[in-house]
Amino acid sequence: MRSQRPTSSKLAGALLVALSAVLFAAAGAAVLWLCSCRELAANPAPSLRPSAAALTRTSPTPLDPYADFPEVDWRFWQGVNPAVVGWVTVPGTSIDLPIVQAPADDPTYYLSHDVYGNWSVFGCPYLDAACARGGFRSKNAVVSGHSLRFDGSMFTPIASFADPVWASVHRQVWIQTPDAKMRLFVRAADVVAGHKAAKVTAFSSDEAFAAWWHDALEGADVALEPAAAVPEHAVTLVTCSYLYNPEDERCTVFCSEQERSR
Repeated sequence: MRSQRPTSSKLAGALLVALSAVLFAAAGAAVLWLCSCRELAANPAPSLRPSAAALTRTSPTPLDPYADFPEVDWRFWQGVNPAVVGWVTVPGTSIDLPIVQAPADDPTYYLSHDVYGNWSVFGCPYLDAACARGGFRSKNAVVSGHSLRFDGSMFTPIASFADPVWASVHRQVWIQTPDAKMRLFVRAADVVAGHKAAKVTAFSSDEAFAAWWHDALEGADVALEPAAAVPEHAVTLVTCSYLYNPEDERCTVFCSEQERSR
């Protein structure tokens, strides 16, 4: 008997099965890669000795008002990336992350690279390139990070400050560097269209800074302390917001220091 050639429909079916298998394998690989990226970017341990660090996180006392801060292994993290300039923690949230200094020649580099310098959709919180000279002592130190709705990591909780009830419960923001620790309080939060978001990091005078501070607090959507005293400097946290316009919106959180170690 003569062998029958496979019909075109059978060939098409076989090709479809093969293509489906390839696509399934590619999707699985993509999921594994994304999980790997998330693990690297979103779950960095402040210290290589987490158990020791946990033991030191006790209630603050007059002798050590920062005992509740996480212990950061600066030698390790600056060995990983010399651009690591700080660590941010928002108690009661998932934010416990390194902050890198954005380079002047590529200010948005860390929107698409993690703390290790690898390309990543998660990015890494970064201090604005314009604040390189003054660091967190800049008149307005701007720290930006991604808000990722698909897993809630990185700076996603920052967008929740648009909810006044949530904001009132999570008012503290801790930022530390190798040389100092800052216990910040959130004073206000504002949600604006991305194209209207204007960062201001330098001011012509103390009076100009005071005017900016009052305008920021009085015009904010959430003003926890609309009449807060003008601080020596401010820290502004910025992330994407999806409250009104999912395509182009920013949540800006204005903070000032409560107390500081010298």
